[in-house]
Amino acid sequence: MAITTGTYAGKPGAPSSGDIHFLTDSFYDLLYYNGASWDHLRHGKLLTLPPSFAWINQGTASVSTTNGGETLTDAAGASAHQCRIRKTAAPSTPYTVTMAYLPTLRGANYLFGGALFRESSSGKLRSLHLGFNAAGVIEVYAWNSPTAPVTQLAVFRSEVLFSSPLIFWRLEDDGTNRKFHFSGDGINFIQLYSEGRTTGMTANEVGWFIDPYSQAQTATLIHWKEA
Repeated sequence: MAITTGTYAGKPGAPSSGDIHFLTDSFYDLLYYNGASWDHLRHGKLLTLPPSFAWINQGTASVSTTNGGETLTDAAGASAHQCRIRKTAAPSTPYTVTMAYLPTLRGANYLFGGALFRESSSGKLRSLHLGFNAAGVIEVYAWNSPTAPVTQLAVFRSEVLFSSPLIFWRLEDDGTNRKFHFSGDGINFIQLYSEGRTTGMTANEVGWFIDPYSQAQTATLIHWKEA
């Protein structure tokens, strides 16, 4: 077993099973080589790297994987809702998708960011997101498109969670209902909302997003687990 220290990009190129690489520039604390690939750990939790995503409404946004995970940034901001979406095909039902999300949100109205269901044929969305609307909120929203919110379906107001350095989202489709959960520790989840899986749309995609409504915004996805 070898123990090394360095950057995420500088991890050993020919590791052996049991090797540990402590990180100096990453969102993760260390990497552990399991004999086939590097496991990613943060605060003692084993995290799964996000998959490859496709863009919806990229606009002026960009992504980086330099420090591990995926960092989504829109440095320009926008003058209206502009969800910058990273999406992939939804698993077969029943499924859950659990994400760990590092936000960088200012206290400015209508800055959103979080997880979403999407119907590819219509572009309709259901989002579960952290945001600011006079105060810190976690909301579920219905959208007709990435630029057209329709209505707030559920809300949880908490300035404490709003300032959390890490938020876990969980999207669930049990074959009957879509369910929206959030957590501050990745273990104990609160279900914020549930609706019929064909209510308003039938989601065949899942993903994550930022909405730089009024200012530049950045967020990082460091975990994506499908089950």
